[in-house]
Amino acid sequence: MQLSYTCWEVKEGGYIGFLNQYPDYWTQGDSIGELEKMLVSLYCGTRW
Repeated sequence: MQLSYTCWEVKEGGYIGFLNQYPDYWTQGDSIGELEKMLVSLYCGTRW
């Protein structure tokens, strides 16, 4: 399964995003790479 997400940069620094399959669950990261790690972690947590 391929995951897709929506994200944007915030003025205060960093990024906020959510998995398109789970739009009610947002997460954040200091960089795009960190945000992607958080989104994968979020996905793994929502499957259980």
